[in-house]
Amino acid sequence: MAHQLIRRIKVEVLPKLTQRQREITLLYLDNKLNEEEIAEKLGISQPTVSQHLFGKKRNGKKIGGSIQKIQKILLNTSSNAGSMSQKELTTALRHFVQDD
Repeated sequence: MAHQLIRRIKVEVLPKLTQRQREITLLYLDNKLNEEEIAEKLGISQPTVSQHLFGKKRNGKKIGGSIQKIQKILLNTSSNAGSMSQKELTTALRHFVQDD
């Protein structure tokens, strides 16, 4: 299951992300860097990193964010993914990528 999920994320989600979102997401998941470390490495602010990973609210609606896009695949794959917290989701994603 984990390998299928990783494959789906790589095939279905990563190509739909902007180059910057892919770069930040891979640093976050593969390299296990935190937002501050990514910001320092890329020369951008931590809030910008956070927006690329988790999106932001515009007119009361959450938009963007690579983790949100990945979560949609998880929701379609696993019935219990919808009840996962952001931290639990991130931990699961990091585990899946590590097993790849």
